[in-house]
Amino acid sequence: MFLTVQRTPMPTTGFRKMLARTAEGAEFPFPVHPHMPWHACGYRDAVSQGCRMNILTVISPGLKVLFERVGKPEVINRPDFSQFGGTGAVIACNHVGWADSLWMAYAVYPRQLRYMSKQELFSPSLSRWVLEHVGSIPIDRADPSPSSIKTAVDILQDGGVILIFPSGTRSDENIAFKRGAATVALHARVPLVPAFFQGPKQMQVAHLLHRPLIRVTFGSPIPTAELPFGKGTTIELTRQLQAAIGELRSIADSKQFAA
Repeated sequence: MFLTVQRTPMPTTGFRKMLARTAEGAEFPFPVHPHMPWHACGYRDAVSQGCRMNILTVISPGLKVLFERVGKPEVINRPDFSQFGGTGAVIACNHVGWADSLWMAYAVYPRQLRYMSKQELFSPSLSRWVLEHVGSIPIDRADPSPSSIKTAVDILQDGGVILIFPSGTRSDENIAFKRGAATVALHARVPLVPAFFQGPKQMQVAHLLHRPLIRVTFGSPIPTAELPFGKGTTIELTRQLQAAIGELRSIADSKQFAA
């Protein structure tokens, strides 16, 4: 808030005139509006984020080759993202370890996968640098901020693909899902795509010699575009999502048992 010389709040008209006079004194060749600094900051952030994602785009082909050296990946029913009408999608997957997020990125390549990651992971500077350069969005799981959700919604409506772990934590069990994935997909009006990861929890040097089987299975997209907003809708979407991932788990377990 800006104050006048009388220490009272400056009205918007006063601030606009002050900024215009400052621009005239600086001999700007165009009129200046208070929104311009805001837009300039947004452009700077967009360019910065774009540069980070461009780095990932450059190194992704090499990472794909590396992944195929440390595992035997099998991707089943990979979604045809071109059928989503120009919008993106929320991929919701089980979460067993830090390696599953990397293999999910492999499964949707050449599409770039974005992540919603818990805010605590961004505390160490090195961790923050890595997460920002792979396109992660920090979110406070205890109290998600509207800005984090809006950032995710904007990315999805612009055609991005975001991975969310609905369990909220790593677990081998079929625990109850949280409503975050359904909430984001519903607000963005994009499909909710169930997926199941089957493979090791971590990547190890030993995998170069004995490549483990990595299987990512996608289910049918759950549409959200025509659904009403509200808690009841997100609860029902989360129920459908958990059932779909549970079915994918059963199929994966039966294939493992048959093998």
